[in-house]
Amino acid sequence: GFLREYFEREFKEGKAQETDLYFRRLKDNQGTTFLLKRQIHDFDTGLETLPQINYRLISQPLWEDRLNFTSQSEMSYLDFKIDDEMDVRSPKTFEKLKRTTGDSFRVDTDNTLSLPFQFWVMKVSPFVGSRVTGYSKSLEDTGPNDGPPEGRLIGSLGLDSSTSFWRIYSLESKLLRIHKLRHVITPEFRWVAAPVVTKDPDDLLQYDSRDAIDNFHSAVIRLRNRMQTRRGPPWKLSTVDLLDLGLELHLQGPTKETPRGFVTHNVGNAEGFVVPERDSFLQFDLRSQVTDRITLASERNEYNINDLQLDVFNLGMSFQRSPTWGHFVGYRFLKNTSTAMTIGTNVLIGDKWNLNFGETFAFKTKTVKGDSTSRNLASSFSFSRDAHDWTSGFSLNFDVANRNTSFSFFVQPKGIKRGTARGYSF
Repeated sequence: GFLREYFEREFKEGKAQETDLYFRRLKDNQGTTFLLKRQIHDFDTGLETLPQINYRLISQPLWEDRLNFTSQSEMSYLDFKIDDEMDVRSPKTFEKLKRTTGDSFRVDTDNTLSLPFQFWVMKVSPFVGSRVTGYSKSLEDTGPNDGPPEGRLIGSLGLDSSTSFWRIYSLESKLLRIHKLRHVITPEFRWVAAPVVTKDPDDLLQYDSRDAIDNFHSAVIRLRNRMQTRRGPPWKLSTVDLLDLGLELHLQGPTKETPRGFVTHNVGNAEGFVVPERDSFLQFDLRSQVTDRITLASERNEYNINDLQLDVFNLGMSFQRSPTWGHFVGYRFLKNTSTAMTIGTNVLIGDKWNLNFGETFAFKTKTVKGDSTSRNLASSFSFSRDAHDWTSGFSLNFDVANRNTSFSFFVQPKGIKRGTARGYSF
């Protein structure tokens, strides 16, 4: 409750509070990691690994390069610490975590064997896989984690296929700055299923997404269209995507209708990720470099096939007014949640100073009472300076929705994506 009460923005958006020790060794297509993570605060809820050792092998050729073998194995001692005030603040969540977590040894190995080959113009790769997970304890009558050792086997199979077609048109236009036009079409298909799951997730301890995997089958059909041209001076022409349009049909098979306990069952999607159960949907993405200064993007839009309605819609446009001054306008729609607009500007002052400003306003945002309201959500301002080897600066954020104002400053070496920042809220 401490972070939620006094540092709400950090609680909602910041990195998890962690104290850990991490080692990694990589060689060719193999990698080994060691992670020791401990929760030292009573006000935190999270997983402890005491320790966790991982080994990964990626696309190891077998049988004179006819087969590819990929493996990921883990051995760990895990515990799940719960916020000391959660039983008062959120008794249902506290009860769920108490019944499904605790300390246990866990051994997990996930192995996949694929057979890639060329069929006509298609690249095809069928694969089979198995995942074996063992626990030193288990749930017993949905009670405390004092059950006997337990194990689970997941058997999976699937198919990947893709190809590519293109054609070049001798099209020239000084007005649109087109120097020839290339149309590239890339169709892809992936199907994956796990027909064999020997243990119901409700009977297993829950630490991360892999523990809640249930039977599933899913598929994705992708069709990507790109219209490309070459721009720039004659001695330095570069390829530019005039239009990049992608359509993806995600089909998720129905799950088995069984009584559910405290566990949210997960499934595998066709992109290879483990996600909570969800409906099938159509995703469409569009990106266009309209001119050298204007870029239009509409990405990660989702149309729910089961409910026949739009779930997510995003649209943004960036305008580079000059080499030192750029603007952005964005729109985002989330079904039954909010409709928001974001504006921002970035100014480069000289060669070293950078100024940013952003504003987000929501229309018809759902409140905790169930009604709708329109209001300013957040304002942000940041100022930074580039030195020879370092970047330093500060930012000021006004979280109007949560009535929180924060000030932070940072100093980071160049080449580091995210610097070390210290923030103050009031």
